[in-house]
Amino acid sequence: MKNRIRYSLGSLLIAALFLFVGARLWEPLAPAVGLVTKVVRFVDHKVQEADWQKAKVGQPLSNGDQIKTGERSIAIVKFADNNVLRVREESVLKIFAQKNEAGAFSKNVEMTNGTSGFDVKNRENEQFTFTSPTSVASIRGSSGSYTTETEADTLTMLTGTGDLTSNLTGDTETVDGGQTGTVDSQTGDIEVHDSSQDELNNAQGANTDPNINELRMRTSDGRTLIIEFDDQRP
Repeated sequence: MKNRIRYSLGSLLIAALFLFVGARLWEPLAPAVGLVTKVVRFVDHKVQEADWQKAKVGQPLSNGDQIKTGERSIAIVKFADNNVLRVREESVLKIFAQKNEAGAFSKNVEMTNGTSGFDVKNRENEQFTFTSPTSVASIRGSSGSYTTETEADTLTMLTGTGDLTSNLTGDTETVDGGQTGTVDSQTGDIEVHDSSQDELNNAQGANTDPNINELRMRTSDGRTLIIEFDDQRP
């Protein structure tokens, strides 16, 4: 009788363990808010507290996921509402997005370093913002580029309008198409001016996909040497 009782208790414990593990395995995944649609050279992806992993085309992105690009590298992110973010070389950012009760899809990109080109077509009650320790850039149905560096943050608008806010002073200035706004990281001062040709070229370049080609050469010892080149820097 005692042996039967022990066997029954053991079976119950094992069954309970399998039920618990099964429940954990079948927990729903975090909903995707975007997708990595292009990867050029060295691009890494990080989920919450996990280690950095090599990013792949088709990689789903959830709230709090991070993207990091290396030298001469680029990642293109398409959000669930088809807005596009082009992460340029040597950039680090974290992505957040959410829907409100009306179904409006708002997005926030936290940048700690680098440049992103954006093509945003916001609908009513939606927001698209870049944030850094220095500034907040609120984009309204526009294209351009946002850069955060040690000295200053820079917002260049190719089309549409954006609002640039200093985190240090709380001041906000409007940046229209064809203009560039900067926020000094030391003083928090905002300065808006008509974009120079170099600034426009840089913003246009940030929103253009590089054409990566390969040149394959066979060496004298039979090995294949692959040389990557592109018609513009990422």
